[in-house]
Amino acid sequence: MSAGSLTRSTRWRSHGPRCEEGIDTLPTARLAGTELEIRLLALHRERLVDTRTRLINELRWQLHDLWPDWEIPKRVLIHPSWQTKVTQRLRRAASTVQVQIARDMIARVRELTRTITHLYEQLAGLVNQVAPQLLAEKGLGVLIAAKLIGEIAGIDRFTSDAQLARISGCAPIPVSSGRSDRHRLDPGGNRQLNHAFHMLALTKILHDPRTAVYIAKQRSNGKTSKEAIRCLKRHLVRRVYHLLHDPNSVPITICLT
Repeated sequence: MSAGSLTRSTRWRSHGPRCEEGIDTLPTARLAGTELEIRLLALHRERLVDTRTRLINELRWQLHDLWPDWEIPKRVLIHPSWQTKVTQRLRRAASTVQVQIARDMIARVRELTRTITHLYEQLAGLVNQVAPQLLAEKGLGVLIAAKLIGEIAGIDRFTSDAQLARISGCAPIPVSSGRSDRHRLDPGGNRQLNHAFHMLALTKILHDPRTAVYIAKQRSNGKTSKEAIRCLKRHLVRRVYHLLHDPNSVPITICLT
């Protein structure tokens, strides 16, 4: 698709040290259509989640000042059930300025939560429309899939998984010396895309027994936890590349050796 046919495009290049996979020039990212909508919705949702988190932190202090003995567990105020509890208790409280402020804050938290939920549902539908094969992958949910689609910005612009690894900062850079065979983190690349692969790696370790065995094998071979995760991320880049590029040719399970 030509640049002139895009209603809106997003472009970025990755700058960083040249890696062992021989990638000199990285393709320019261009977004349009449903993929652009996924990226915009995902970014908007992230901003709203950040706003809600800050508001909840301030609300917790207000509630602690009002009722010091009321212990509210961490992270529960993102759930509608706890938001309802707080709303009902504030409704019964005497109408002081501090209570008024807390009421306004919980109302805003509830509104943000409804919007965040709606955005998630929108993303789920769009991701399922664009790349249902990602959602079928164990450990790969709607939010990570949306981030991958939005940040990859068209798998057809990559000629190999090595290019995708390079632009995502997941291509390990060798720093071996003597008998030491080590690789270090690539500080370049798209850090949002790198974070998506990192979160996918952590989710796989927790929920995919074969991935956990792979990490244990890497550790037994002398790699640190960070080095093992870097190797896993490189495997996942290859897996995602083939899932998006030619899903019909991808094995049912990821090959971890």
